[in-house]
Amino acid sequence: MHLTSASPGFSSEMLAQDLRTVIAVRTFWPVTIFYSIWLFIWIWIVSKMLLQPASLEVMTPGFILLMTLCSLGMLLGLLWQFGGKEIISIERDCLHYRIQVFGLGWSRRYALRKLQFLRVAPVAGGGAQYSFSWWPPVFGAGRGQLVFDYEGKPKRMAASLNAAQCEMLRQELQAHLQPRTPV
Repeated sequence: MHLTSASPGFSSEMLAQDLRTVIAVRTFWPVTIFYSIWLFIWIWIVSKMLLQPASLEVMTPGFILLMTLCSLGMLLGLLWQFGGKEIISIERDCLHYRIQVFGLGWSRRYALRKLQFLRVAPVAGGGAQYSFSWWPPVFGAGRGQLVFDYEGKPKRMAASLNAAQCEMLRQELQAHLQPRTPV
């Protein structure tokens, strides 16, 4: 049986006994404009260096490398702003958390038997609530207000959702987890 529900900020569908929730990244326009300007300037610098090789003498290799790495990070952030998604799936015995940009991404799997205390908790630092959705959560325990403990360590998800949306998602996940595990 295929059921679909949608609420502000995320959409969920239930396929047989599996739940799949998709959270689209909230586009933050000031950051998107900053990333775009940065990349435009970097493209201008690179094209100038390619057209006038003598201008390479002015810039050190370390500066060029640093700017290239920063530009790649800005490009990833810009792609995340326009095509990023967090996908949370509850399958037979695991919670599957996928971060993807235009279909390409990485996944983490958490065994349901080790998952504890699903809750909504504010992000430390408070004021920059949506700053965590500016760039994909590549490293660490993730970001966002939806939190669970896994093997004694907190893991965060749903960086683009506010507290009320996270609570709605928590209730939906909790209802689906109830028969499977004591969360």
